[in-house]
Amino acid sequence: MTIDELIRQQRTALQAGKCEEALSLLDSIVEEIERTNAWAWLQKHQPESYDQLIRKVEQARVGLAPSGRSELAQLERVFIWCRDHSIELAALDLPKQVSKYRESAGRLDAIVSSGAEEAQIGQELLPAIEVIKSHRTRADTRKWARTPRSGH
Repeated sequence: MTIDELIRQQRTALQAGKCEEALSLLDSIVEEIERTNAWAWLQKHQPESYDQLIRKVEQARVGLAPSGRSELAQLERVFIWCRDHSIELAALDLPKQVSKYRESAGRLDAIVSSGAEEAQIGQELLPAIEVIKSHRTRADTRKWARTPRSGH
């Protein structure tokens, strides 16, 4: 449902004196606005926690084309792995690098989903993050992310 539709429904509920329904619709409007603006928010703000970061990635995923949903699902798995393995959130250098992480989501997800031992995953993922951070542009990251990894 679009924001405009939700607002029309809320207006109707208010005119009918249905305060509980209007409040519920207000919550839906706020959720829709947050979902719509989630990626833009990530590009401008440092998340306070991994949970907030992951929630924003989840929100941004809704409404995208299948390829975009897949890409953000991969990125979400990477951030979950980082959270679960105590990688400092500050080490990701957000929001500055978030678009580069999206460009390399497939490559990063291949590392965390490889089935290797946790230590091996960390030994591959942390240097990959540093490489991404060293790139001047998203195009540099895109080129790197699409270059086959040696030995894989």
